[in-house]
Amino acid sequence: MDIRVVALERQETETNSVYGSAGIMIDNKYVIITANIVSSLIDSLKNCLGTITERKIYPFHDSKTITEFKIFWKGDNINKYNAVNGRIFAVFSCENLRLFLRRISLDWSLDTPKSGRVDDIILSIFFVIRINEVGTIDGFKHCLKQWWNLIKNEDINQMDDIFVKSVAFGNKMFLDSYSRGIVSSTVGRNNCLIVSDCALTPGSEGSPVYKNHSKITSLPFGIVVSALSWWKGDWTGLTLILDIRSVLAELFQSDYQIMSKTIHHRVLGEKVYAAGFALFSKTISTIPMISKGYIIQCNESMMRTTCCVNPGMSGGTILNQLGEIVAVIVCNSRLNGLVYPKFNMAIPYSAIRRTLHQFIKSNDSSMLNSLHSDDPKITSSWKTLTAKL
Repeated sequence: MDIRVVALERQETETNSVYGSAGIMIDNKYVIITANIVSSLIDSLKNCLGTITERKIYPFHDSKTITEFKIFWKGDNINKYNAVNGRIFAVFSCENLRLFLRRISLDWSLDTPKSGRVDDIILSIFFVIRINEVGTIDGFKHCLKQWWNLIKNEDINQMDDIFVKSVAFGNKMFLDSYSRGIVSSTVGRNNCLIVSDCALTPGSEGSPVYKNHSKITSLPFGIVVSALSWWKGDWTGLTLILDIRSVLAELFQSDYQIMSKTIHHRVLGEKVYAAGFALFSKTISTIPMISKGYIIQCNESMMRTTCCVNPGMSGGTILNQLGEIVAVIVCNSRLNGLVYPKFNMAIPYSAIRRTLHQFIKSNDSSMLNSLHSDDPKITSSWKTLTAKL
């Protein structure tokens, strides 16, 4: 089957405003989108949607709100766009995602740091566009069933390399933008939500997510639900992805369980990994958050990396390609009130290894006093920074 990323444009007749986003096109007939591109119509759409509780695909009837779209994608000629028209004709939701978003709604905000509580109902709803009035509900279900059968047994594990084909800023000029990262964590019922350090922009919501080094790299296993997220007012630098198998299992009434393994060792060149328990409480996630990055600076008292480090990871570890501890995470950085998760500081393990080994051997806590230092050579690099975790 043919599944690819597309760019969508929607124009409001009253204001002439143009909204753009990404979507997943299936067999040139259907496009799955998130609520991002229709965010200005949310109040009207809520009235049309009512309460979706059953796990099925609903026909979408909307006589008051215009929901027409221009859809763009690239074929064999990468310098030429294919363009068609489409309208929303169906809608479905992911109950696993909705229930999880409700649990974290007090601490998280999406799109903007002041957007308020996460709307778990709207963020868990997905619309289906029919291209040129071609296609039916049964035809769309058949496509989803094919997709489900092809990807349901694929392993998606923590630290797996993944990539996203997106539409940066929702602008068709940036169609097929490419971003790579790893699976930082999986959370929620049936591991429905994937947290990744893939770097994406607004407008990338609805983009397909693929696994590198897979037998089915041409088929996505996920869809981006948020490219920007904040935790208690601080930008996380993380991308939130729905594992599409979670919603497909619901739609087909399957008791299939998505499993996620924690991988502790991986050889990936000179890259390093940050590991710690960030953002989610232990009742939500019992595995550490992991982010891939690079050592950008290191001296005897400080190591800086580009791993994504968020609150809760202080005291966690920076690991090398063999899974060995190379540093202990201290903090990320703050400038002019803004937090930068991907510019962070750690203490090299070599600076504290001898003391720790002596303490373990002797069980004498006074040994730990030597971890404190007033040496200007050590303290100077820390005093010039504003930190936060």
